[in-house]
Amino acid sequence: MVTFALIGLCVYIIASVAIALYSRERPDISLIGLSVAAVAVIGMPVLARRKRQLAAQLDSAALRGDAACSMTCAAMAATLFVGLALNALFGWWWAESVAALAFLIWLIPKAREAQVGARSGRAACTCEDECDVERAVIVDAL
Repeated sequence: MVTFALIGLCVYIIASVAIALYSRERPDISLIGLSVAAVAVIGMPVLARRKRQLAAQLDSAALRGDAACSMTCAAMAATLFVGLALNALFGWWWAESVAALAFLIWLIPKAREAQVGARSGRAACTCEDECDVERAVIVDAL
């Protein structure tokens, strides 16, 4: 299920970016949007770490998969934040779309990992139970 959601997200991003760039759609400048994205960039990795800890204690593949989704949320929030900030600061209307395409560089391998993990019986997480979340938080959130 997570695999299909990640693949669907990739397709959606490509389609929405193509439409936005073709139509020269300008995103609104929103301090609330920037604030929510900033909170998610900080909070979602913390939530993912706790979910991974609980998943290890409970031996729950589903909770490991949910932790991976939380990290995906953090990465999406970081992408949104960068795009909105560049638009707000410099008027680069296309920055959000370019940031979304850059996000695909991270998301497509995660979708493949989820697919491989599901086929091998490891659910949606290809990491070990004892993930080194402290290092992954910074990399995954960007």
